[in-house]
Amino acid sequence: EEQRRKEEEQIRRLEEERRRREEERRIEEEQRRIEEQRRIEEEQRRIEEEQRRIEEEERRREEERRREEERRREELVDSWIVGLKTANLKHTHIVHQTKMNSDYFPTNEIKNADINKDEEKLSSRKFSENRNSNHSISRSEDTKSDDIKIRGGRQVTSTSPYGICQKKFNRSYIPNIEKSVEDITREMNHISISDRHEINEILDVVSKELKRPGSNYWRKPNVEELRKTLTNNPSDYGPCIVEICHSVKHVKGYRPRNTQLVSLCLLIKSSFHEGRLLEIKTGEGKSCIVAMFAVFLALSGRSVDIITSSPILAVRDSVEWRDFYKQFKLEVGCNLIPKENEDRLKCYKNPVVYGTVGSFASDILRQEFLMEDVRGARKFDAVIVDEVDSMLLDQGVNFTYLSSPAPGMHHIQPILLMIWNEVIRHPVVRSNLDRNYFVGKQELLHVVLSNMKKLIEFDPLDILGFLEEDGVLRKGFTEDVKEQVLMDQTKTGFFRNEMTKEKMLKCLRHVESKFHMSIELFEMYDGSTIHKVNKDPDPGEILGDPGEQARHQLLIVGEGLVCVLYQNKKTLCEHIKEKIKRILTTGCQDEGECDYEFPSYLSEFVYSRLPKWIDNAFIALSVVYFLNNNQLH
Repeated sequence: EEQRRKEEEQIRRLEEERRRREEERRIEEEQRRIEEQRRIEEEQRRIEEEQRRIEEEERRREEERRREEERRREELVDSWIVGLKTANLKHTHIVHQTKMNSDYFPTNEIKNADINKDEEKLSSRKFSENRNSNHSISRSEDTKSDDIKIRGGRQVTSTSPYGICQKKFNRSYIPNIEKSVEDITREMNHISISDRHEINEILDVVSKELKRPGSNYWRKPNVEELRKTLTNNPSDYGPCIVEICHSVKHVKGYRPRNTQLVSLCLLIKSSFHEGRLLEIKTGEGKSCIVAMFAVFLALSGRSVDIITSSPILAVRDSVEWRDFYKQFKLEVGCNLIPKENEDRLKCYKNPVVYGTVGSFASDILRQEFLMEDVRGARKFDAVIVDEVDSMLLDQGVNFTYLSSPAPGMHHIQPILLMIWNEVIRHPVVRSNLDRNYFVGKQELLHVVLSNMKKLIEFDPLDILGFLEEDGVLRKGFTEDVKEQVLMDQTKTGFFRNEMTKEKMLKCLRHVESKFHMSIELFEMYDGSTIHKVNKDPDPGEILGDPGEQARHQLLIVGEGLVCVLYQNKKTLCEHIKEKIKRILTTGCQDEGECDYEFPSYLSEFVYSRLPKWIDNAFIALSVVYFLNNNQLH
């Protein structure tokens, strides 16, 4: 019993010890958790303080920028006030009343919608400013709305210098403030009041629809519904403008401005009965206006031709606005890209085609004059002309011709082939003196010497005779060469065997001293580099003026063969030109074959163009070509 009580007491003590340890462990864990929580809270407080400090710094910088902006604005307004007080500015805007006869405008009438006010005369100016808010400018003026002068078919209107000042002020410092539709239409003095009210009502509905909750969630336009609406009721074009604005926002990331929407409405109203001439300032987004109007015309079932002032703009706009047209299931083409009639026909099957005056005119000539099926059944329905002054004035006297092969030009093809063969047979090597040379054709030593400037009057065999008489070559060497040439010009084996490198160097050294020439000799070192093998002659060994000496560079191949080295492209081009002239004059190649007959009436033309053709051949060597669909690019 005593033993049992001892065991129980021991068990009880062990249990108490275990509970005590667990309690201590729990307390330690709780303390660690509290410490961790405290550390996290302190870190969060530090981060919040840092964020508050950064925000405070940003607010301070923003306040400084705002104050600096206000100061610059005040200085600019003050400078304009001084300028307006010291100068009598008058801004004149000339609007041409133009009529155009074209297949694109059936009524032969174009209205001019100009966004300008009537003539205003500034009688007094009062400027009041509030330093704590934006500046406000008030003015009083006398307006003569009937003071419109007609001079030589031109209507002249003017705006006050205050308007110019305010326009520059707003454009420079308040870019986010946009004129309302009412302000824009109110400034139009060439459209009727009914048209003005109609545009205001249409765009008011469009604005409300665009601001409606949920309108930012883009959806594809119902093209069939739009076509049906425009066919049954063409004057109800408000829903079409809404879908166009949504698509521009989806594709381009911005919504059209009020100026662009008013311009679109003016173009839409003119598309029903007559043409319209709009003056749109640079930077107002003409490409966007043109694309929106082209979509409206295409949805109305019309074929649209868009004429730009340059090929670059035509290709650029057709590519950049392609996705916008696809939103309305419309394909767009550019008639500058196709080169074959089949591709041109596919291009003109698109409802919208971009191009230039020349591209459209040339395709019309192919269709009407050459009877080629280029445009298919496409009719002259609607045209949008960008930069109309460029078409009517700058290019008004331009003509479009269809090119055709000129007679007799087939005689030039062999000449171009000669030039190309000469150019490609002259590779470039580099010397150990860090100079580049063009390598000429391998020829026998005496033949190369006879082509040098001071030896050109001698026959190649005469040069061998001089060397034989002076003891450089053995007796009878010239006669052996002459007999061998008479027997067969291609067999020169004994000549090449006897003419070793040492003997060639000896011959060239003797020619240098005898004819007062300077010849630099090179040898091929590693297949791509040439090394000079002879030293320059001493001044005491040179007879005559060294500056008047002709310098020549030769590459020794061996066995009596050498190559002429040309120092630069200019020298090589001159050599090729003289060689081709000699061939055209005598009709003989280097090998003595006289099988080319060149018409004399082309001589002057070819001789004048030879330098340019040779230079173009060298340029063609550095161009990389690739073949795509059997066409070289």
